[in-house]
Amino acid sequence: MSISMTRLANRRPVAFALALALSLSLYGCITPDNGYLMELNRSGKWQEVERIGQDMLRNRRTFTHSELCETYFHVIYARTRMKKLDEAITLMEEYDRLSVQDDIDPQLLWLNREIAKLKDELGLLNEAQQLLVSAMEENGSKDHARALELTRTVLALAGINKTQEASAHFIAAICSVRLGNAPDAEYHLAEYTRLKSFLPGNHPALLEESYVLRGLRELKDGGSPAHVSGSR
Repeated sequence: MSISMTRLANRRPVAFALALALSLSLYGCITPDNGYLMELNRSGKWQEVERIGQDMLRNRRTFTHSELCETYFHVIYARTRMKKLDEAITLMEEYDRLSVQDDIDPQLLWLNREIAKLKDELGLLNEAQQLLVSAMEENGSKDHARALELTRTVLALAGINKTQEASAHFIAAICSVRLGNAPDAEYHLAEYTRLKSFLPGNHPALLEESYVLRGLRELKDGGSPAHVSGSR
């Protein structure tokens, strides 16, 4: 009996070591996800985001198109915060080439807006694009009147392209619904509909237009347009 107990006692450290090694090996196999990168960015751990995110981009075959787009965003954000602006711009160019290859997951509608904000910060937007980003931010802050004013400024600019014109009308439609102005909302939605064929397939307006239409119907029926999510 004493011999058996001695053998068992001798085996315990070995068993513990094996269990520890197995746990560590399994932990090492865990692939960080974009939620983890987001938390690191929020904590200001930008160097870790850059390192881990770059590893994720190198192993891109294990991720979906939308997941890759989000990873690009997190790394670009981190590089921008670290003032690695040239590297951030280079990565943004890669993102632009990737993002048009497929549609973005509807659950990532926020991504296009955040990318636009980063482009503005990196000096990659023209005047019309800057105004549209500001309009989206004001709308997200519930200052719909100011957002509407900004869209009118965009529409008054000379030389804007059809994509910018469609975007301005769409944001104006959202703001008009929120402000309870059904005729203006109908006008801007009609103009947006006329121009929306110029929008890229992953443009958030194409995914959000059903909510705006529902909000307009509720407004005309005398209800509250609660379903208009807009550019939050």
